[in-house]
Amino acid sequence: MGDFSQLQGKPSKFGARLGQCLSDTVDAIELFPCQWKIEEDINCNGYCFSDGVGRISTELMKKIAEKLNLAKIPSAIQVRFAGCKGVLSHYNMSPSTDPRVEVVFRKSMQKFLSDHRSIEVKSVAFC
Repeated sequence: MGDFSQLQGKPSKFGARLGQCLSDTVDAIELFPCQWKIEEDINCNGYCFSDGVGRISTELMKKIAEKLNLAKIPSAIQVRFAGCKGVLSHYNMSPSTDPRVEVVFRKSMQKFLSDHRSIEVKSVAFC
């Protein structure tokens, strides 16, 4: 499942994190280490504007839509990945972005450490 050592002395959080591993998801695609990264959240005046929300490239979202047999590309997906959980919003990559990085998770999405490298999709949203 992963490394839960940072949750020592917090039984309720420990139980919630174990439950995260057991939620019903669909295995979509596996990512190579160069395809994803974790970034700081966007904070301003005491508010976290990116809490639980990361980004995913158009090309990778297309692959996930194909894997899930979706008729169109989702605008956002709720995911589990490598101890992270949250929402990935579909975005077009800018030229300044490293072309290998196709998924950006936020620190607020990381709940524990895990070597599991498959994006598991919980739900999809279309706009």
